[in-house]
Amino acid sequence: MPVAPAADQVLQSGLQLAFRISPADAYVLLDGTVIGKADEWSGDKKARPYTLPGPGSYLVKIKRDGMRDYRVAVEASATRGVTQLTARLQPLPAAQVETSDLRTYRVRDAIVLHVQPENALVLVDGQARGMARQFAGRFGRPGEWLTLEPGKHRVTVTAPGYRREDIAVEVYAGADRDREKVDVVLKPGAGGE
Repeated sequence: MPVAPAADQVLQSGLQLAFRISPADAYVLLDGTVIGKADEWSGDKKARPYTLPGPGSYLVKIKRDGMRDYRVAVEASATRGVTQLTARLQPLPAAQVETSDLRTYRVRDAIVLHVQPENALVLVDGQARGMARQFAGRFGRPGEWLTLEPGKHRVTVTAPGYRREDIAVEVYAGADRDREKVDVVLKPGAGGE
């Protein structure tokens, strides 16, 4: 008999689930099949709750790039109404962040960011570090460099009304350069984080 993957949460529910997930653009899978993004099934405003096929046991997985998957064992009953499923995804440890498909910079110490638009926010491994303009870097002013711990990191640049951009930064003693200038021009599109 197969062993079910460990669940982060067990939920007794009705046949309708309202997903209250942070970040809201995380994907929701029901028994291994993607049903959409969490905010599409939030039960808020124009987003209706998700209706399960019937009473029974289900495994709901919530996933997003750079974040740890969250698993919920759902025991659904036909006798209840809408049940809220609430979760806050946590960033993956830097060593587990998938960066193979990203533009990669290798440095010993830090990167300097030149970003458009100027109101862009910088996240490192899913954690906010500040506005991009703080890391524009001037010689002799190391506080204006984005200094990172040794290892592999996903650096995300995001702004409202623009598509986010991710880059990989590997910090290690054998890198050719102490720091490197990175130019990022965000493209208009769906709205940031």
